[in-house]
Amino acid sequence: MAIQKGIIQLSGKLVDLIFYQRKNKTVVRRVKKDGTLYKRSEGSIQSGKDFGEASKNARYIRKAFAPLVEKYADDDIVNRLNIKLIDVFKTIPIENRGSKKLVDGNISLLKGFEFNRHTCLDRLYYSPPMVTIKPNGKLSLILTEGEMDSLFAKNKKFPNVCLNLMVFGFDLNGDDYEIFRVNELRLPLDEVFAGGNITDLQTNQTGERVLLIALGAHYSNGSSRSYDRKKYACQIINAYHLKDGVIIPFNTTPAEVKSIDEEEDTGLDWEIG
Repeated sequence: MAIQKGIIQLSGKLVDLIFYQRKNKTVVRRVKKDGTLYKRSEGSIQSGKDFGEASKNARYIRKAFAPLVEKYADDDIVNRLNIKLIDVFKTIPIENRGSKKLVDGNISLLKGFEFNRHTCLDRLYYSPPMVTIKPNGKLSLILTEGEMDSLFAKNKKFPNVCLNLMVFGFDLNGDDYEIFRVNELRLPLDEVFAGGNITDLQTNQTGERVLLIALGAHYSNGSSRSYDRKKYACQIINAYHLKDGVIIPFNTTPAEVKSIDEEEDTGLDWEIG
């Protein structure tokens, strides 16, 4: 089916095309050889519903990470994130076709999604934060200490590297959500990094939830930043499906709580040293 836009409005049959009005718009459908109209199959209609649900979740994630999208995303992030959510929905049994929900999919597939397709985060930052989720819902992130050469790629034009981190958690069966944005951390590339951490970030772990952590990196000289698309990156570094604080591996139900080692200012800062 197609919708005609223009000054001339058609109605009736033209060769193998049927023109008719719907909601003040001219709609076009093709006639099959036997004279009947092509109609979408039930399977096609159901798949369309699932595509819409996947796209809605992709839009929700983009909106939550809007500051990082604005700073790091390429011009194809909308399409690429939609495709990534469709991949998640493909893990849901076909019996659910037409009524698929994110809660039933393999949410961990979102881990590793790059906001900028031109550069992966690990090309700039060799040792991303280690993440721990405690049974009480508190989240800790630790940045590895060491020589900057061993942690970050060098940049001859810019003496500093900047890190931006956000956490997005939302209810899979409701409207509740929370967003945390950590203040930008600027590190001189010619100094030894003493390490840093964010401890006891309290997150809501009631019910079934998604917890996404995204980290961006770019270079700066203090007054300006590098806009070379090969010199900035942002990635969803962790993606968890949680139920009452318990991490749920796809298609399994854990028996006990596990620990993982791995522009509104919320007032969060890195602790250095």
